[in-house]
Amino acid sequence: MEENPIRAPNDSSEAAALVPVHASDTEAYWRGYHAALAAQAPPDDGSSPRVRRTRVDGFDGARQVVFLEGVAEGLTVAAAAGRAGISVTAVYNFRNRRAGRAFNLAWEAASRRARRPLADRLHDRSLEGQTETFRDRDGEIVGTRHRHDNRLAMAMLTRLDRKAEGSQEDERLVTSLAEEFEELLDCIEEGGDAEGFIDERRPSDAPPAEREQEALRRRYEGIDPADIDISDLHFDEDHQWTADQRYRAEKAGFYERYWEAWEGPDGPKDDEWKLPAAYRDALRLRDHG
Repeated sequence: MEENPIRAPNDSSEAAALVPVHASDTEAYWRGYHAALAAQAPPDDGSSPRVRRTRVDGFDGARQVVFLEGVAEGLTVAAAAGRAGISVTAVYNFRNRRAGRAFNLAWEAASRRARRPLADRLHDRSLEGQTETFRDRDGEIVGTRHRHDNRLAMAMLTRLDRKAEGSQEDERLVTSLAEEFEELLDCIEEGGDAEGFIDERRPSDAPPAEREQEALRRRYEGIDPADIDISDLHFDEDHQWTADQRYRAEKAGFYERYWEAWEGPDGPKDDEWKLPAAYRDALRLRDHG
């Protein structure tokens, strides 16, 4: 028996027959289509792996990392963009947008990393010189010349130095990011909070003592004073306390509770076993000191 091959529609009438005519049919088709997609989607219960969103322009975290690694190796912007498979225009467009803040600072850190190999190459050239090759119109080598000329390279090095001498705050931040460049790249590639990563390393203009107090405030923020551990605090050693111990004593009301035990009647002594070690020491000092 001769089989009838499946024939593709070759005119508009046959093609039109494949498309739902009535609006209700079209609506039902798309409802079924989206229902099928929803059925195939993984459950949103945290058990499925995180899906990384891809940027519309293709410059996602993985490509950003490839580009930044190229810049850190000393490649030109065009060469680094070519390695990442993205256009130079797309790179600059992303850098200049609000979403590209972290990428912009990562670029500065990559440039800082590129300075050292450039300086090393310049040092080698200053000692060994470089060989230039001359060719004729046919591309044949007609001669070579060995010379020491690093004016262009020195100009590039000077430019990097001037950028490093810009804002002192930016300089410290970029230096910190350059020291943790690989960790920053991991954060960008994984689609993490790169801006949060950078903000955590942003230097503060406050004096060291104020920065330490701010760090302690954040550490114990939201903790009930009654839950703060003061078992290591001893009244007669308060002159040797660390900043952390002093902050905990103040936050937990150590001195107020101590003086309440000191000035009270004989009651607190009867309940001495309930007091922290620091208070028991204070009571012993009162009774035997």
